[in-house]
Amino acid sequence: MTKRHVIVFAVLAVLIAAYAISILPNIRQRLESKSVVAALRSLPHPRLEAATEAFTRDHKATSNVALAAIPLQQLVSGGYLRAEEIRGLQHRDATVSLASRDAMLIPHTIWVRVRATDGSDIVLMVDGSVQKMPTR
Repeated sequence: MTKRHVIVFAVLAVLIAAYAISILPNIRQRLESKSVVAALRSLPHPRLEAATEAFTRDHKATSNVALAAIPLQQLVSGGYLRAEEIRGLQHRDATVSLASRDAMLIPHTIWVRVRATDGSDIVLMVDGSVQKMPTR
């Protein structure tokens, strides 16, 4: 092999490495999105609804401050949900809406919001659909 061939192979190797490094964040974000979507779809909706209603009822009895949303982890730490019921969302920035029952009848209402590492939100709507919201 001549010196010229070695230089061409080295340049190609550098270009391939640079390309691989540039697409890694996109791959990581897609994998994250897929795992969050799967976790949101596997949430036990009746249990989550009952937990938020119980939390709201208990919180009204002890505080005059009305909350719009709470961290999902707080429902677990408060005993309203079990950790296995939120599998895949335990270590994520996930919040649950505490909207009134009337507001929860509107299909386009966000029920659970999970902040992705890229700053966007992956949300579970009241109608059961999961959507990715753009970065704010």
